[in-house]
Amino acid sequence: MNNVSIGEVEKVVRVSDKNRVQDRFFIDASEDENGLELIHELLKEVNDKKYGRKLILKDLVMVALKKLKQKDLEALKESTLAPADLVRRKADQYNEAHGTNYGMYEYIEAMITSGRSIL
Repeated sequence: MNNVSIGEVEKVVRVSDKNRVQDRFFIDASEDENGLELIHELLKEVNDKKYGRKLILKDLVMVALKKLKQKDLEALKESTLAPADLVRRKADQYNEAHGTNYGMYEYIEAMITSGRSIL
């Protein structure tokens, strides 16, 4: 079977001067069945060969990272936003465009009162 370790997420951190540099990463894919299956399938496929060393997850990740584009990074950032984050961002944009200083709840109230969409 493939040599993919599954366990708790750990960070190994090296402290250099006052800066922390993370140089080791461990991936816990145990709760993502589709992702875990994909990892195993890809590792099985890339290791179906007669010659060369056994490829590991690190090899796949390093190739994949080089293929990420700016739009992929933006999509990842967007995927982390909760509904409240979306409303806060929209309120900030509204405040900037209209010279107001609404908090999130004031913004929601103003939009509802005026019959406008919150997002």
